[in-house]
Amino acid sequence: MPRVLLHMVLMVALAMVLSGTASAKPDKQEEVATREAEKTGALIYAYDQAAWRSTDMFMAEMQSKMPPNMRGYIVVPEQGGRLRAIYYAEDGGKMVAIRSYSVAGKRSIRPLNSEAGSPLSALTLRMIAARDAALRYASDNMLPICAKASPNTVVLPPDENDRIVVYILTPQEQNVQFPAGGHYRWVFDNQNQLISHRKLSEGCGLIKVQQQGFGIIIIEHKMDEHPTEIHAFLSRLIPFPLTIVTPKRDVWFATNGKLEYTSRLKPEE
Repeated sequence: MPRVLLHMVLMVALAMVLSGTASAKPDKQEEVATREAEKTGALIYAYDQAAWRSTDMFMAEMQSKMPPNMRGYIVVPEQGGRLRAIYYAEDGGKMVAIRSYSVAGKRSIRPLNSEAGSPLSALTLRMIAARDAALRYASDNMLPICAKASPNTVVLPPDENDRIVVYILTPQEQNVQFPAGGHYRWVFDNQNQLISHRKLSEGCGLIKVQQQGFGIIIIEHKMDEHPTEIHAFLSRLIPFPLTIVTPKRDVWFATNGKLEYTSRLKPEE
């Protein structure tokens, strides 16, 4: 079913399921925060996809040739809006690229063979250091991840205030189930000092997708008065809109990264 039609069907279905709404709209601060969440959710998705697709190519190329000094991977920005996924190892006390890939969207990925053996840039090392600091924090404080597998990580490059934001995300373990909980955010300054940390969701709920790709998922989000970047990110992974209800009983739809306010439910009697 096309997304536009599916969205209309879901709006009608929600109106039938939920008992009455009151006239309201989000305030300006909530609207600004929601637009920012959309932008950040799109970045998380792009960096996550670049890691996923480049890993498939990297593993196919390396097979049994994985170097013993392999240390990990990182996704960094390129000029022109593309992303670069770098798989790196330690060589003589320095981090050097083993394989690098230029990625754009879902279909464009090309190896950068000439970069093999190149030392990592200062920006790349800084992003790795921020991610490692977030992982240590999560381990030291035993933050729960809602899966047996290792968490996914997304590191966003320095923003206009020269801060790096790191996300630790519960990984997807089954094709038809997406984790709604176990997601965290860290913010680091230009000296890699922690500015803030927070969890972005409660519990370990799962978004289950039926084989026909249709469903209604209502998430009661008690932590904010508006949807977050995690809702925008998750909505890019599933084939139908998420419905988010906030503490003020505001109802939002998250559809393919777009966060849309719909109504406010009447208070419970």
